[in-house]
Amino acid sequence: MEPTQGATLLGLRVLEARHVADQIPSHIAALLRLSHDVKDRAVSAKLREMADEIRIMVSVADITEFAATLNENAVP
Repeated sequence: MEPTQGATLLGLRVLEARHVADQIPSHIAALLRLSHDVKDRAVSAKLREMADEIRIMVSVADITEFAATLNENAVP
């Protein structure tokens, strides 16, 4: 693979990651909507738990990125 191809593929992956990151709030909202719509309390609780776990992962990623920004030697 030529260096320009590698850079292009990396650029595409970054764009894909940003696109996915932009969709995360929508996925969280969808899980919460589903949790209100289902009749089974256990399923509803699990859906809310999944939404909370995604929020936690996003928060950890944000903190990691912020720490990396403060310390340029850190790997995000």
